[in-house]
Amino acid sequence: MHTYERVLRVPEYFVFDPTGRYVKEQLRGYRLDGGAYQVISPRDGRLHSEQLGLEIVVSGSYFRFVDPATGILILSPEEARKEAEALAAAEIRARQAAEAEVARLRAELDAIRNQAT
Repeated sequence: MHTYERVLRVPEYFVFDPTGRYVKEQLRGYRLDGGAYQVISPRDGRLHSEQLGLEIVVSGSYFRFVDPATGILILSPEEARKEAEALAAAEIRARQAAEAEVARLRAELDAIRNQAT
């Protein structure tokens, strides 16, 4: 932590301990102020990162990012991939259903035309 604070001058520093063994509150944040890190006080169990413009919250044995404007969790890459796959699968099913309906209507129209002749 000393290197981030004194040498690299990193504006924010977060420590996450999912077990709570080393960091009692599991997630602790620090913000550089006047050349030294000051503890970031949690609000509603969340730490606000000015650098990211996001809130950080503990969720089980993970930490998650939350959009403070909407309160919505930012998806992890795995969650985003799964959501995209589910959306693509739903679009494929909808297209196939529409194509089947078009085929059914064409067949019905052909049958009506054949009866008229």
